[in-house]
Amino acid sequence: GVDFAAANTGASTNSVLDDYEEGTYVPTITTGSGSVALDGSYNTLSYIKVGGKVTIQGRVKVGSTSSASGTITMTIPFQNKNGTEDSDYANLTLLMYNVDYTGGTIPFAEIAADNSFSTFLAQADNAPWATFSAAGLAANDIIYVTGTYFTSL
Repeated sequence: GVDFAAANTGASTNSVLDDYEEGTYVPTITTGSGSVALDGSYNTLSYIKVGGKVTIQGRVKVGSTSSASGTITMTIPFQNKNGTEDSDYANLTLLMYNVDYTGGTIPFAEIAADNSFSTFLAQADNAPWATFSAAGLAANDIIYVTGTYFTSL
């Protein structure tokens, strides 16, 4: 990482940036039953962490599925903030290519407080959020992911 604190000598303690990291990570997708494997050539997301703020982006491609069904979860690079308030929840925007998510109209991923993964859900008109079923994923489907969440400092 970059040591911004050394470059900012004389700055007040409250305004010194001393925690900056950027990189890539390979997320893992888990399903209620069965499995989903990502394509090894398209399985990496990027992240930037500044203090407790983490932003991720990129896309992954499904390589194969095996009797996948139930809830889909995907790992995130750092654990979400620990707390019980609604402010400790976050969501990631999902954009799907060729994915069948008939249970809802707008897919997204929720990160609950103190979790190291996101849960895929779907928003529907005038209805509660629906669990995004892994049965809708198939080989060559593409999932774009982008979003920001906060870690505990």
